[in-house]
Amino acid sequence: MKKLLMSIFVCLSLLFIIFYVESGSVSIKQETKNNGRYVPNEVLVKFKPNVNKDTIRAAISSIQGQIFTYLRDEISTSAWEPDEVSLRSFRLDPCLLHIKVPESIGTEKAIELLSKDPNIEFAEKNSIGYLSETEPKNDERFDEQWALRNNYGSDIDATYAWDISTGNSNIIVAVIDTGVDYDHDDLEGNMWINEDEIPGNGNDDDNNGYIDDVYGYDFKNNDNDPEDNDGHGTHVAGIIGAIANNEIGIVGVNWTVKIMVLKMSNDGSFCTTDAIHAIDYSTANAAHLSNNSWAIGDEYNHTFCDKTATAGVIHYYKVRAFNFAGDSSFSNIKSTTIPATTPATPTGLWARSPSPPDGVQLSWYDSSNNELNFIIERKSFSFPIWEEIGGTMQNISWYFDENLQPGETYWYRVRAWNPIGYSSYSNEIQVVIWDY
Repeated sequence: MKKLLMSIFVCLSLLFIIFYVESGSVSIKQETKNNGRYVPNEVLVKFKPNVNKDTIRAAISSIQGQIFTYLRDEISTSAWEPDEVSLRSFRLDPCLLHIKVPESIGTEKAIELLSKDPNIEFAEKNSIGYLSETEPKNDERFDEQWALRNNYGSDIDATYAWDISTGNSNIIVAVIDTGVDYDHDDLEGNMWINEDEIPGNGNDDDNNGYIDDVYGYDFKNNDNDPEDNDGHGTHVAGIIGAIANNEIGIVGVNWTVKIMVLKMSNDGSFCTTDAIHAIDYSTANAAHLSNNSWAIGDEYNHTFCDKTATAGVIHYYKVRAFNFAGDSSFSNIKSTTIPATTPATPTGLWARSPSPPDGVQLSWYDSSNNELNFIIERKSFSFPIWEEIGGTMQNISWYFDENLQPGETYWYRVRAWNPIGYSSYSNEIQVVIWDY
């Protein structure tokens, strides 16, 4: 067991998501509008759970939208059926839709209109992302791999870890990048193989919609050959799992591992939808973790954050700050375990208004051990619609609401949240702000 855990730890030490904002311009080859870093006339829309299909169809029709399936077919709203997996925009999420809108409406206007719909969680652009700037160094000898072992204390002490374990062929790592040279002498033996697919027979043997997806899939070009034509993905795969003791090339952090190839970029740029399709594929095919050396756009990306919240997956990442004068160094590696269930419902919501009445003190019982934060909502006699007024971080079960109207009656409720979803609401509590 110790060997397995150390193998996973060694593997994870090199797997991280790099988030940064890049100031330089990158050619997107007819994929952006005025260098706006998004695919024009496309929108990603997430509907709330349990919204019926007729309501969804009406919302999409209101912007004259067509729906992209995950296999890139463009269909009308009337042809779309959420229970039919092949007609979904994303195989694992019937509530998330990839929409094409006419140029006369455009992306910005479509988002503006959809965002007013109370049945929609979010509507956003199909943003363009970029790979990190790591370049292959063509190292041929282990002695030159300073990150694995050096004399300055700036390494991961790989040789000590290898005394315990050199990897595990049962661990599947999805490399979501520019593809991988899966025939490379230093990688071929560590490639993941889709055993449910018969190579070269032209059939979709495993019924996942992808024909002959033996090593993974190329979501950028929508074909079954995720060969690397850039080099970035192969370099990443080599760090993760280049074969050891074969008298050639370099050595990976893991001498044995299975690398799943998910290509979503040809030249360093990609769109959100291709990255999400790759994440869905890795989840559906039981990858234990994935390497994501890239960033998406300049704004918070709801779709990406929603999709990476996959039950049971451990995310390792680094963060670096950036401004126009240059970028800072990387932070320490951080990790978070995404829970497998939604949090439990907060209970015992209680409130009091101090004297003089300058606000309301709320507190509740934290019934969960897997929430990431709590959301506080309020309505009043003069504004009888629930609205979100704030939140607290995990394990903080109190909140102070201030600047309230004397003589007004307020109601409060609380729910917990983690990446899997929301809990049910707590009990409601009523508070009257006395007018002294």
